[in-house]
Amino acid sequence: MIDKKKQNKLGKIFVSFFAILIIVFGVLSLFRGELNYSNYWGGIVFVPIAILFGVLLLYIIWFRWKNVEKNENAFNHSSKMDDF
Repeated sequence: MIDKKKQNKLGKIFVSFFAILIIVFGVLSLFRGELNYSNYWGGIVFVPIAILFGVLLLYIIWFRWKNVEKNENAFNHSSKMDDF
């Protein structure tokens, strides 16, 4: 059984890898002179937006993760977060 701390660390590593992969695909496309590339499903991805999304994802994971953890039960129907 994996405890909560190791699970969070593995999650951060996995999402960081995904964000770095997005940034690398974007930078490689820019070096080839293209402003877009096709993703896995065949959709067109605008490279500058993809790079910004990857950087934003890394920023959230490594510098704002405590705020994300604080709101982890926000999607539960029994949560009191949206009650006025």
